[in-house]
Amino acid sequence: MSKKKAIAIMIVLVIISSGLTFTISNMLALQVGNKVIIPKAEYSELTSMYNDFSKIIGVEEYIKENYLRDVDDSKVLDGQLKGLVQSLEDPYSQYLTAEEYASFTEQSSGIYGGIGVMVTPGEDNYITVVSPIEDTPGERAGLKTGDKILKVNGEEFFADSMDKAVKVMKGTPNTAVTLTIGRKDKEGKNEIFDVEIIREEIRLVTVKSDIIADNIGYIKLTSFDELTYEDFKANLNGLEADGVKGLIIDLRNNPGGLLNITANIADEFLGVADIVYTETKD
Repeated sequence: MSKKKAIAIMIVLVIISSGLTFTISNMLALQVGNKVIIPKAEYSELTSMYNDFSKIIGVEEYIKENYLRDVDDSKVLDGQLKGLVQSLEDPYSQYLTAEEYASFTEQSSGIYGGIGVMVTPGEDNYITVVSPIEDTPGERAGLKTGDKILKVNGEEFFADSMDKAVKVMKGTPNTAVTLTIGRKDKEGKNEIFDVEIIREEIRLVTVKSDIIADNIGYIKLTSFDELTYEDFKANLNGLEADGVKGLIIDLRNNPGGLLNITANIADEFLGVADIVYTETKD
């Protein structure tokens, strides 16, 4: 190889090496001592993100420094995410934690292990019994509408921690749970007592039917879970077999549920038609 040719090859290699070094240094961060050099575009993006979220970071730091109790970072993050979705002011959009999603899935399945009692947060900040579900351990134990659940297995709960209390009340069938109940007697005096309840597999009954005056069929739907359509169809077939002249479907106080189940029920009456559609941003 001639000397000129060798020099030419070396120059080409230097140019290629310099080009690669320049390209890589602009694509990747370069660490120099205790500092990191990053491309200008990435720096601008990071600066913009920091400016956007500086208020959140500041509030979070203030809470950690000044709040009386220790702060759970995961709960703080969940709270931020919930607030982000709530800012949409859309009642049908919400952020669920992994535990909340698991609870929702369990409820919509229509079957769970528990005591069979419907509760709500009371205005007095006590967990209040709406009603025990018919033929469940809760009903057989004598729980009544308006009862206050003060403790579960000796641990005190209030309305703002109702989800935690419900989680403790649920559990494996044939296991026991103890509730501390507050109840007003006939004279309006408060009485507090414990009741032990053995959990069972609870099958939510979301469909009830009857024949009322003038041979009119009546079906009440209390929610739409995975089993509701099958139960609705069975009740509807029974009413039709009895020769009802008309039908009333009662949806009062129905909080909703699974969209596909509502569409299946509507399809029984609407025939071939568009029952529901989704609209996306695009």
